[in-house]
Amino acid sequence: MEIFSIHDMDGFIKHIRNGAAQSIRENYTDDLNDFITLSQVQKLVMERSMGVDENGCHLITEDIFDSIFEDIRSSIYQSALAKLAAQNIIECAWDDESNEMVFWTKTS
Repeated sequence: MEIFSIHDMDGFIKHIRNGAAQSIRENYTDDLNDFITLSQVQKLVMERSMGVDENGCHLITEDIFDSIFEDIRSSIYQSALAKLAAQNIIECAWDDESNEMVFWTKTS
């Protein structure tokens, strides 16, 4: 298991958030702060890191990176769905059977 040290936290959190957004939609143009802020991403990275090295840099593995990336991606996706529902573009409801929110397009 290889361990990576994050030497530029600001650059790292911007890069991982942008990458997660682009994995949902290429040429992502929305303000990402409307979905997940850089401070939220930084908090997630700091919580998931294995600790810090002698230089105070947070340490992560590839698995930790993947987990953080997926959580950011999921947060952006869920926030986008919630915004569409709030704008009455799509419908949503809680599904007790699947124990999750479900979304569908409105019918005229």
